[in-house]
Amino acid sequence: MGKLARKVALVGAGTSKFGQTFPLRRIPEHWTDAWLNAVATVDNGIEPKDIEACYVGNYSADLFNHQGHLGPMISSLVGLNPKPAPRFEGACASSGIAMRQALITIASGLMDVICVCGIEVMTEVPTVGVTDALATASDVTFEYTAGATFPGLYAAIASAHMHKYGTTWEDFMRVAIKNHINGKENPFAQMQRSINFSSERYFK
Repeated sequence: MGKLARKVALVGAGTSKFGQTFPLRRIPEHWTDAWLNAVATVDNGIEPKDIEACYVGNYSADLFNHQGHLGPMISSLVGLNPKPAPRFEGACASSGIAMRQALITIASGLMDVICVCGIEVMTEVPTVGVTDALATASDVTFEYTAGATFPGLYAAIASAHMHKYGTTWEDFMRVAIKNHINGKENPFAQMQRSINFSSERYFK
């Protein structure tokens, strides 16, 4: 891999609260929250006129929210139209890809300031719909039609890890406990409660 032609800096960042909310919050609400939070972290502030493009990382607003052509919709909410607003899709890596492409664009000298938005709102469809939509990231010819879903595939990977390395359910539980402890300290986290080994229902 070649070196960057010039240095690139992250000058601000913001997020919205994860998880189900009431009343239901959709893409516009989550995005504008994240935008305002990000703008507030930029030293000396930043205006839409200072930004040359908006790179959007999103897996499947088409299936989750019945919203295609997401980039221009996202950018119009915060005054970035008619600047370029491409959407990058790479399943769970969508937002990371958008960030990488922004870095490459800036490092090349083509642009100086790019806003990167990573967003996925999966609360507008029932669990079975979410599972089905996520499953389309697999090979629909050989995996999807065979009934493979990602919860099932990850469970198979976990079982294989246990078989090969002697990993136990308790080991996986320790990871979950650690994650819940961290989430409890994060006001934006979806899960804000602690769990422990005495919570027998988590082993069922």
